Amino acid sequence: MPLHRQRAQKYLQKFDFESLFIEELGWDTVDRVTLPFEVDGEPFKVVSIAQKRGFTAFKCITPEIPARPLRVKLDRQLTDYSKSHLLVFGDEGKTQQTWMWVRQELGKPLAPRFEQYQVGQSAERLLQKLEALAIAFAEEEKLTLVEVAQRVKKAFDVEKVTKKFFARFEKEHGQFLKFIQGIQSEFDRTWYASLMLNRLMFVYFIQKKISWMAMAIICEIGSSDVRQNGARIRFIRFIGSFAEAVS
Repeated sequence: MPLHRQRAQKYLQKFDFESLFIEELGWDTVDRVTLPFEVDGEPFKVVSIAQKRGFTAFKCITPEIPARPLRVKLDRQLTDYSKSHLLVFGDEGKTQQTWMWVRQELGKPLAPRFEQYQVGQSAERLLQKLEALAIAFAEEEKLTLVEVAQRVKKAFDVEKVTKKFFARFEKEHGQFLKFIQGIQSEFDRTWYASLMLNRLMFVYFIQKKISWMAMAIICEIGSSDVRQNGARIRFIRFIGSFAEAVS
């Protein structure tokens, strides 16, 4: 289901996680439960937000977002209550958030994944993750807990290289925004910048794929068969000229 980015970003900025999950992502209401925990002598309260097929989203609002070791310990305690969950940390001043999901695989150590969001800065990376969690009405009938868990994993189980890519994407996105003129709405400018960068990346990868195709054909032909494969050589030249055209 396509995510309405403008509304979703407003909910993020307001820390209105209930509306974000239920109104925008298509998740279901859940009995509001406040769970008290204590980590290294420090008290925490974790509150349920929404659920989908038993996969529950929780929030934990504190004066300051706790350090990583405390977040990991708190999540382990929460796992005893809810095995399949997503945990959102936020500060009371409503300036920053840390979204947390932990990969749990049999025979492997727990692997926590974090996504940070600073209010006032671009939410594009987080919005792309949330889009993977959006459930359309047509999907409801066959949707299972396993599929919801897979969607969350796909969104948050990002390797280091991918994070580096998104960090560079956000940097270039911010620079590109400065050159856009004639669009007054900040949301529309952000959307337009994302659209254009996505198209440029598509052209780049198409160009790379064409280059790989040409190299594969050249290797397949071999130098001894060049004269007997005139048509294929002409095809290679066509690929080369096309690659130059899109570069």
